[in-house]
Amino acid sequence: MKGGLGRAAELIGEKMLDRKLNYLATHGGKKAARAGINAGMVPLAKALRAAINTTDASSDLKRQARKTIGKRFAKAKFGAKRGQYEAKAGFAVGKKKGKPTGGKSRGVGVGPANVHWFVLGTEGRRHDTGHRTGQIANVFDGVTRMAYAGSAAAMVRAARVKIAEVITREALKGH
Repeated sequence: MKGGLGRAAELIGEKMLDRKLNYLATHGGKKAARAGINAGMVPLAKALRAAINTTDASSDLKRQARKTIGKRFAKAKFGAKRGQYEAKAGFAVGKKKGKPTGGKSRGVGVGPANVHWFVLGTEGRRHDTGHRTGQIANVFDGVTRMAYAGSAAAMVRAARVKIAEVITREALKGH
């Protein structure tokens, strides 16, 4: 309009703001979501370790079982879920620790390879030599349900905090 009346306001840096918002909508949002999911698994793993202490198992068995609890958040490399992200927390999840026991060694204790015996229990078994090896009761029955129920709110809280942190960090980057 002439005479300077009724002028429209201009936003300086409009292209830069547009570029920043597009980045946050595509890459920044995905990055924040992945970080939030990963952060949400931490309270679940902690709750699982704490829930083990409420069982009637021996202190040594509890200690060994707590060592096997971990979390993992990664993109599947093989199989039907290839390319999809998977988040897991529980017994025998995460990076494998220590050397795997090979050969026919027996009595190696509780580890990621056999902790499921104590979580699920076993029927009466026989060794290949014919002698009975007995059965194992499911001493950690219900631990995962109890831990998940007790940590659901903490998982959401941790995810929200991490998502806000990542979005703030990404918004402050110069794109």
